[in-house]
Amino acid sequence: MTARVSLARLRQLREYRCRFRCHLEASTGGHMRLRPAALAIGCAMLAVAACSSGGAPSGAGSAPPGEPIVFGVQQDANGPSSSYSVITTQAIKDAATRINSQGGILGRPVEVKVASDDSDPTRAPAVTRQLLEGGADVMFFTTSAGAAIQSKPLVYEAHVPSFAPTTFSTNLIAAPQGDYSFLIANGTPDVAKLYADAFKAAGITRIAVFSDASPTIAAINKVLIPGITGAGIEVVSTEQAPADAGDVSAQVQRIASARPQAILLSTLGGPIEALFHNTAYLQTPEIPRFSLASIGNQPDVWDQVQPDALNGVVFIASLTDKNPRTADLGEYLKGERSDFTRLTAYDAQGYDAAYLAKTAIEKAGSPDDGTAVAKAIEGITDYQPHFGQAGYTLRFGADDHDGSNGPCGMILTEFTGNEPGEPWSRYQPSC
Repeated sequence: MTARVSLARLRQLREYRCRFRCHLEASTGGHMRLRPAALAIGCAMLAVAACSSGGAPSGAGSAPPGEPIVFGVQQDANGPSSSYSVITTQAIKDAATRINSQGGILGRPVEVKVASDDSDPTRAPAVTRQLLEGGADVMFFTTSAGAAIQSKPLVYEAHVPSFAPTTFSTNLIAAPQGDYSFLIANGTPDVAKLYADAFKAAGITRIAVFSDASPTIAAINKVLIPGITGAGIEVVSTEQAPADAGDVSAQVQRIASARPQAILLSTLGGPIEALFHNTAYLQTPEIPRFSLASIGNQPDVWDQVQPDALNGVVFIASLTDKNPRTADLGEYLKGERSDFTRLTAYDAQGYDAAYLAKTAIEKAGSPDDGTAVAKAIEGITDYQPHFGQAGYTLRFGADDHDGSNGPCGMILTEFTGNEPGEPWSRYQPSC
């Protein structure tokens, strides 16, 4: 596409496309399935600049014919969030492949279109516009929360529903303009309460916090740290470093001098967290370390940590082998990916976001009316995800776009060596 299309025009074109499909369905007695030729004529008549000529993703096998339903995925391919964004994006692709092998959505194939903003909030709106102009019926933000928040007004204006599968930040769904944005993972307030309760259970009253200097983590910490301190846990030191830092020895030394009973790492994971664990393992091995969901769900990062430097680190895994759906997803991805190592929460959350979109589109009866699809998401109250405890469900509402339904979507897990081991024995959230 060479012409720039306004978001208002995109919304109008989506409405035209919906009317065109309804007209053809009526003229064929309700037994319409759009073929490429009919679509070409229809798009020409209606000047649908965003019409896609693509089909199912490669490897989709027996995907149905017809006009694709487009999943637009905005990821971070190379920036500070890439260590989890790429995993989540691949899971959405794998979900689309499985959906297509099961007959698609409403008899139409799913096509996944991906573009990267490299977690740069200044680039994010342009990338979102690119995907919307490319015909995205549903958007998925696997990039950083900071970048997704900058794109929030665009999906609102275009009336295109969006999921941020791994995002903690509830700012994405808050007013204004949160009507088309939805979360799946437990939000930052839940994370703060989880760790406050866990520290109390372990007899920890003084902690230090180490963070990367990303805008996403800065926003998370504005909620995370007050939530922990408000529960009676003292934060005796806060340190940070750029995501591309090559040395954090000074930060670790200052933390040690504050004499905390534990260190909480609030980072995007990746090399900066690996660097901190390497340094703390050498300088302060006696101080227990806790982490967000980041490094525990990033298998590619574990090799960057020296042997046993992660041993005993506790993180939010959100996975348990007691959930049969988790095991099913692991087996599916093992057969789908030649390089599959182990299932992560990012896989499960990306996969579930795709199936939530499928559920909502089917409830709405079409992907073409984004408002109807968003309302259908709000009506989902008992979706059984592939992460969390076995009985955990996701639910949404008109005034609640955070699908997390209590603390049982989170499971504290302890590293054994440099790989996740068993659930942490000192504390787990009650369901």
